[in-house]
Amino acid sequence: MARSSERDGILKVGPQYYRVFIELPPKADGRRRRESHTVRGSLEEAKAKRSQLLADRSRGEYVGRSDQRLGDYLVSWLAWKRPRVSGRTWQRYTSLLEGSVIPALGRLQLQDLTAQHLDDFYANCLLKEPGQRKNSKLSATTVHHRHVALKMALKRAVEQGILVKNPADFTSPPRPGRPQMRVLNEAEVTTLLGALQGTPAELVGYLGLMMGARVSASCSRCAGVTST
Repeated sequence: MARSSERDGILKVGPQYYRVFIELPPKADGRRRRESHTVRGSLEEAKAKRSQLLADRSRGEYVGRSDQRLGDYLVSWLAWKRPRVSGRTWQRYTSLLEGSVIPALGRLQLQDLTAQHLDDFYANCLLKEPGQRKNSKLSATTVHHRHVALKMALKRAVEQGILVKNPADFTSPPRPGRPQMRVLNEAEVTTLLGALQGTPAELVGYLGLMMGARVSASCSRCAGVTST
């Protein structure tokens, strides 16, 4: 096999068949990283391909191939994250990723992960996964939390040069649901104030009813409170 006249990163394999090489930053152990791309065409097309690869590398848009799977990466990220957050926070990340994301998407190669994969995953969670209560579906808030943890992990992959872009930046995760406020009725207000009477929390209870915990207009006792 003879080299082309370029000699710098292009190898002629056969007629209309070239292999284009590009150098990448060395591995952690110092070993050389070099990747090749096949071009079926003319020498000029091979040169154009190499120029494109070099330009992508200079812009940070070429990070090299990796066969690492998403599941393996997330396990590694959790180990890296553990000493950097509280134990409770780390347990929450672990529950979100190991309990749902890794079983569903872990077999995908990290560099093959797309926003479409994530959108489909979020939709399946909402449509098929049961919630904690009987006959309920998984809440949008829980799915959103999974998205936040995954986005954080993938951001680290971009920082490490494993990914060019974070696919989670281009998804449409469900919005977390707002907690529903329930108004106390007159009987409940009476019970609450009676339970608090004579305790250190009595004043707090009154203030709460006056300033935030609204009750029905027919609550005569509460009306008496607000008039003082």
